[in-house]
Amino acid sequence: MEGSVMHEFVSKVHLGAGGLECLFERCENGSELSCGHEVQVSPSLTGKAGINSFIALPTNKTILKQTNEPVQEVTMNIFCPEDGYYACCLDNRADKFNSKLVHFQIVVLHHKEVKYFHKANHNALQNESDINMYRLYDRVFQIATDVGFSTRYLHHSLNKIEGDWDTLRSNMSRVSFTSMLAVIVVCFVGFGQVYSVKRMFKNNALLIGGRGSNKP
Repeated sequence: MEGSVMHEFVSKVHLGAGGLECLFERCENGSELSCGHEVQVSPSLTGKAGINSFIALPTNKTILKQTNEPVQEVTMNIFCPEDGYYACCLDNRADKFNSKLVHFQIVVLHHKEVKYFHKANHNALQNESDINMYRLYDRVFQIATDVGFSTRYLHHSLNKIEGDWDTLRSNMSRVSFTSMLAVIVVCFVGFGQVYSVKRMFKNNALLIGGRGSNKP
């Protein structure tokens, strides 16, 4: 966004099993690009809850990659070395069985616009009223920045609540599955024991006085 000091993009992305999704953001030389994700799906029996992510140059060259292991939450920051559209990619190719719901956020801070903004406003000040308006605008901008950080923290808290609830439901399903499996195992073991006992006495052997004898 031309002339802006900071802008933000927030979205939720449904990342399919074994999928790769990239979102592109324009960043100028010297500006700071921040890409973060938070997976809102708990671990399953067939895979982990985390995903990989990376930032790529306009030339498709990867310049920043998180740890090799999939993670559930991460934020990556770079100072853009050149003008162009940068790719912030979410990578779920390590998990071939489970899709993921991902809360995704991109923030761009145009650091060089800050000095231009202040310089332009200082040069435009003509009287005390203009100075007061400039100071008011500067305070409002600071408040807007603080509100932006608070909003991101609120999103993070809500995502944690949703993640905890999803984990609870996942644990309930695992407990139900484990309980059902335990019942099936007990039934098979009991059937095996009964079958073994019947085989032992299939010749109608009776115990008389502690010794076995065949029934006529």
